[in-house]
Amino acid sequence: MAGGIIVSADSSSVTVDNDRGPLGPTPNNNAFAARRATSADLVREIAERLGEAGDGNPLSPEAAQKIRNGLPGIVADLDMRDIGTFPSLDHVPPAAFNHLADIAASQLSGKFGLPQDEVVTLASRAQAAEQKLRQHRSLPYSGAPVRACYF
Repeated sequence: MAGGIIVSADSSSVTVDNDRGPLGPTPNNNAFAARRATSADLVREIAERLGEAGDGNPLSPEAAQKIRNGLPGIVADLDMRDIGTFPSLDHVPPAAFNHLADIAASQLSGKFGLPQDEVVTLASRAQAAEQKLRQHRSLPYSGAPVRACYF
């Protein structure tokens, strides 16, 4: 797989690639995969998990900028630790979208001054998301039989 996510100032969309990557399609993501998600969707999802948006509250430009600035480092860390590799924001697999949002929200929680109980909840979700991403990466199935090798 290719390197990490490239976030530029003019990046405006995340194209959901339902046929490629180690995370591939899942039965529960048909509604999400059927549409083109924007980077604003990813930022909004992270902001909702941080309590900065949702319930009709608009996302402040400052909060959105904090999230956008933090994403490249978060994705580089995931790539370095071999948890998840995303070629670009235009190719985030649908199965990884929510996991990436959980991990990013946890790592960005310090910048938003969340109470300790919410930080712990986000960290727990991020840990589960990292396990799911590792599981998806480690379970490619080719369908071919494998010969046992005894030595």
